[in-house]
Formats: sequence, structure tokens, C-alpha cells
Amino acid sequence: MVDAGSAWELDLERVHGLTDEEACIVVSKMAPYVNQDTFPENPSGDRFMDFAKQGWEHMQKLKEIRKKYPECRGQTCVDGKWIML
Repeated sequence: MVDAGSAWELDLERVHGLTDEEACIVVSKMAPYVNQDTFPENPSGDRFMDFAKQGWEHMQKLKEIRKKYPECRGQTCVDGKWIML
């Protein structure tokens, strides 16, 4: 899940064509809600908020995994091997 969140952030630029500054805007729109149980609706259709919600969803999944497997904090799997971050 850490990898999915990292890929999401990189894909903002690589796949969706955002500039580095725009990707930072997306992350800054997501950050205030990381510890919230819900993400605000986006009635204005702000594309940055749509991207931010995707990142928030990744963070929620990561939090669920960390609760389920607390012994794995700070670890990730690379090429089939677990490493500490």
C-alpha cells in the first residue's frame, strides 16, 4: 500500500500531466483530511480535489493495513523482499 500511495503521487505528473507545483497542490489538499474518516465532497468539480481524494483513499487503506499488521510499520516489499524504510 505504501507503494500504491507513492505511485499515485508520481503518477500525478507522469500519467496525468500535472506540473510539480500542481502535484504539490493536490497533496496539500489531501493532507488536512488524512486523519479524517471522510473526505469532503467536490461539488465544484475541482480536478485537484478529485486527485486528492484518490490519495486520501490510498492513505485510508494504508492505515487499515497498519492497524491489522502493526509489526510491519516502516517496512515495504521490494522485489519480493521485505526491507525497512
